[in-house]
Amino acid sequence: MGGDDNRLDYAPRFRWRRRRVVFASLAVALLLCSAGTWRWWPGIRDRVVLLHQQHRCMTYRAPTDRVIFTNETEEGRRLLDIDPAYRSFIPRARPRLEVWYRCEAWRAFAAGG
Repeated sequence: MGGDDNRLDYAPRFRWRRRRVVFASLAVALLLCSAGTWRWWPGIRDRVVLLHQQHRCMTYRAPTDRVIFTNETEEGRRLLDIDPAYRSFIPRARPRLEVWYRCEAWRAFAAGG
């Protein structure tokens, strides 16, 4: 049992040229990813903002004392006078004033930003 019997055979080290090729390939890949991100970033950002605002609208819970919709004319006029977040709609088929509440999340979503 000599000292040579217990030696481990390791894989040969990378040569310097192979290291440069690997490094250059990674640098080119990083450059292409950066260029793609720069090119498509406005669209990605707009989509993320849209999805965030949509999530806020879909998870909105109105307080229990908030009137969300009414088709009574007197109550609708009172709501329109006290809070600018209420919107009105007068349908053609019915002469009744219909009023609904637009939360802040929906206003931001409808404004597009």
